[in-house]
Amino acid sequence: MINAIDAAIQPASQLVRQLKCLVSAIVLVSGLIGISPAFAADLSQLPTGLRTKVDLATQACASFNDGQLDLDWGAVERVDLDGDLQRDWVLNESGFACSSAASLYCGTGGCISHFWVREEVHSLLNQAGRSLTLGVNALSSRTSMDPIATE
Repeated sequence: MINAIDAAIQPASQLVRQLKCLVSAIVLVSGLIGISPAFAADLSQLPTGLRTKVDLATQACASFNDGQLDLDWGAVERVDLDGDLQRDWVLNESGFACSSAASLYCGTGGCISHFWVREEVHSLLNQAGRSLTLGVNALSSRTSMDPIATE
């Protein structure tokens, strides 16, 4: 037999469960929108500095046995990196694939990620769970001995 307290608690618990589902759905959707990778079709929207990186990668791949460059899912991402509430661009060479060279962009030395923040390209070498700063204008504001990767 259901008493009056159980009857009053049951609708409230259903409401709480529904609210939890709604909040979970909102968080999931906002997370997917906020840091969603761009598709290869969106490369035309890449900032000039990052487009240059893709063009150089395409040329390097083509010069190696007429290879074709393919950008995998996640090679291009939009994330707010500097806290200005504007999504910056991230270009991950780990998502580059050349049809004629398996390790043309990433190998035992790591992979490079390029960042378009405040109208500048910054690059980091990602090695086995750590990042090395390349260039004097890197995201971490540390200076490196070799400024070749900064534009």
